[in-house]
Amino acid sequence: MVKLNVSWKPSDDIALALSGGIDSMVLYNLLKTTYKDTYRKLYIFHVNHGARIESFDEEKALKKRVERDGFKFLSTTLNIEKFSQQKGRLLRYEFFFQEMRNNNIQYCLTAHHKDDDFESIIFELLTSRYLHGVGIKEIYKRFVRPMLNVRLKEIETYAHNYNVTYFLDQTNETNDYTRNYIRHEILTHVDSHEALHLESLTAFKEDYNALVALAKSEAEAFLKRPFKRSQFNQCRHILKVYILSIWLKVSRTYIEEIIRRLDSNESQFELPIGHKMFVCSYDNCYIREDKTYKTHLTIDSTGTYEFNGYKISVKGLRGLTVRTFQNGDRVKLKDVGTKKVSRLFIDKKISNDKRKTMPIIVDENGRIIAVGEIYNIIKLLNKDNREVNLTIEEINYDA
Repeated sequence: MVKLNVSWKPSDDIALALSGGIDSMVLYNLLKTTYKDTYRKLYIFHVNHGARIESFDEEKALKKRVERDGFKFLSTTLNIEKFSQQKGRLLRYEFFFQEMRNNNIQYCLTAHHKDDDFESIIFELLTSRYLHGVGIKEIYKRFVRPMLNVRLKEIETYAHNYNVTYFLDQTNETNDYTRNYIRHEILTHVDSHEALHLESLTAFKEDYNALVALAKSEAEAFLKRPFKRSQFNQCRHILKVYILSIWLKVSRTYIEEIIRRLDSNESQFELPIGHKMFVCSYDNCYIREDKTYKTHLTIDSTGTYEFNGYKISVKGLRGLTVRTFQNGDRVKLKDVGTKKVSRLFIDKKISNDKRKTMPIIVDENGRIIAVGEIYNIIKLLNKDNREVNLTIEEINYDA
């Protein structure tokens, strides 16, 4: 007897994703007999992938059987020019979600079983898809797999004992797909070997997923604080991977590149993350939204002006130009001579972001008289002259 793990309530409306294969047909039979009192209303979802000629006759037969049994049959046919398992899965679940919303269905049941779980664990391990855990979840969002603890041979025995009819998909018998190869060439041989035990994969899944949850918890705790490069570089490598994976949601290859750069001697660098930018500036790391900024402003009268997040207050000065940094910019230092603005930025550890937007104020003679909040020759030369004043301060929008 196949025993289901019932996680829904008798007051729930549920749906079953019915493909017509042996596993989904056995689950259907169980739901309309032994488990008929575990739900309020049952809907049947069917997706015709259109990849086989036989699928259209199978859909008609399923519809006739389901409606004869008194259940609502909801189906769709996919039009995929070049079929792939990934494309089919995405469109299939899109249909499921849509019908669940339309009919106020609480859960959708799928007929995944323990052999499917074994297959997924091996597939994810051997294709490097294991970072966020392995195997099939019994409940994920609103999808439930009540047969996840049932072996395929138990399902086959039930189908034989209760005369359950089902359709055979011949494409499952070939090794054209990676999962089929794992099923036929790996799991079959492991299952028949006296020294090997497929159930060990279930134990591994539970232990490994618990470790992943622990690592993610540590990563999330790290991300609750300001991201400091020095602290990040002290973490174990695998924790660094989870921190960046949770924060940036990028590929493992890209994560490894960021880790390498953060551990290098580069004081500052930027890397694109979609339409945003990952910025490392000395010990600080953050995500910058792409945005435009001013490059030029003319000041001809006393007043207060805004320039790229800075407030510029001017008194008694005219003919000033506010612009952003240019190569070759130099400032005059009292009793020293001149100094490159780029060197001034380095000395003050100004991030590349701020270097691009910080106001450079030039007088009518072309002399730089102020650089953001880090240099202001007017303050130096006119300490007691209240008629002339120039102040620059960064605006704190969160204050």
